[in-house]
Amino acid sequence: MLRSALVCMAILGISALGCQRTVVYIPQTQEMRGYVSFKDGKPVTGGVIEFRNLRDPSLRAVGNIERDGSFELKTLAADQRLQGIPPGRYEVTVAPPSEMGQTHSPYKFPKPIDILANQKEIRLEIEGFPSNTEDPASSP
Repeated sequence: MLRSALVCMAILGISALGCQRTVVYIPQTQEMRGYVSFKDGKPVTGGVIEFRNLRDPSLRAVGNIERDGSFELKTLAADQRLQGIPPGRYEVTVAPPSEMGQTHSPYKFPKPIDILANQKEIRLEIEGFPSNTEDPASSP
């Protein structure tokens, strides 16, 4: 009797191990639209903007920059694309338009950017995209 009880407990224990679930955190997001321009006021006419959460770097929101400089963010969490972005503090980078090819690197904002609760829009200015090519005039 004791032996059959132990066997049943072992079977239940093994089957319970197979039933464990992984809990995935899905953040609460809010709609976020924005506009990115150069310091002279002209829009960035393409590329991708990325917001990477400083508390949880695996949490990021991205948006394609349209020809008029506008973008709409979608958060990538687990295997889902969620509309908007959670409030928080973010490291933000802007990748140059594909027409620039490999000649320029992404622009990284020097300071983190805060997204506040209930904030629906953001306007950002960049100085330009760092060049990956050596200036022939500066070569010896």
